[in-house]
Amino acid sequence: MSRDAHPTAFYNNDHRLNNGVIMPSEPIRLLNKSLHSQILVKLKDGHEYVGNLAKYDLTMNLILTDAVEAVDDGNAVAKYGKILVRGNNILYIKTV
Repeated sequence: MSRDAHPTAFYNNDHRLNNGVIMPSEPIRLLNKSLHSQILVKLKDGHEYVGNLAKYDLTMNLILTDAVEAVDDGNAVAKYGKILVRGNNILYIKTV
C-alpha cells in the first residue's frame, strides 16, 4: 500500500481506494463481489444485521443501508436505515 493510502479509506463504487490503490486480499475480494448486495452480518455478541453493503474499508468496517436487526428466525426486530458495523465485532458475513 502506498504511503498516501489511509488504512481506513472506504472503497468507492469502482472497488478501488479513493487514491487508486487496490488491495488483493481474499476477504476484500469477497466484499467487492458483495458491494450493493444484501448481506447478513453476525456479530460476536450474537446480534445479526441484514442490509445492503454500501461501503467497506480494509479493517472490514461496513456501511449497510436499509439495515434491519434480525433474530434467528429472520424476523426484523428493528429498522435502522444506514448503519456502520465495526469490523472487529464481526463474527461472519454471508450473502442473503
